[in-house]
Amino acid sequence: MVTFRRSNRQYEAMDEAEVWAFISSLTKMIVTFSMPDGYPHATPVWFVLREGKIYFRSQMNKTKSRLAGNGKVCCVFEDGEKYTEQRGCIVWGECKPLEPGPITANVEALLGQKYGGLRWGAGDMPSWWISDRTKDTRVYFEITPAKVSSWDNRKLSAMSERPSRRP
Repeated sequence: MVTFRRSNRQYEAMDEAEVWAFISSLTKMIVTFSMPDGYPHATPVWFVLREGKIYFRSQMNKTKSRLAGNGKVCCVFEDGEKYTEQRGCIVWGECKPLEPGPITANVEALLGQKYGGLRWGAGDMPSWWISDRTKDTRVYFEITPAKVSSWDNRKLSAMSERPSRRP
């Protein structure tokens, strides 16, 4: 069961529907894994949502692919420039690689729908890069959220009175 809460007392949280709508509206997430030396490894990735889970794709030779199989993950989503526009959420959960099959095919189709116009074309990149990239083996990952913290500063500017204190 996923728990949803506000990030800290000074913020107003998004409700569950707002969190998923917000995440769906974005094109990048920062996904973070623990490295063997204890340092975090954070990287931006394209992602899609499917049935309450987050999916992303990588190449097998990437650091994130090696670390993603370790299980624990933290994902950060944020938007807004001015303080009164800022909103975001942090999702903690479990990450696992997926075996090729119907789910990975569906995830690939969803990624194509969401990012089709943003992908590189043959004329956009050097030929050596394209050659190396086409040799890569793709891997897909599923993140099952366990805890979500959120904030939406746009809500604060609409409040005329201080909200009651909550834990």
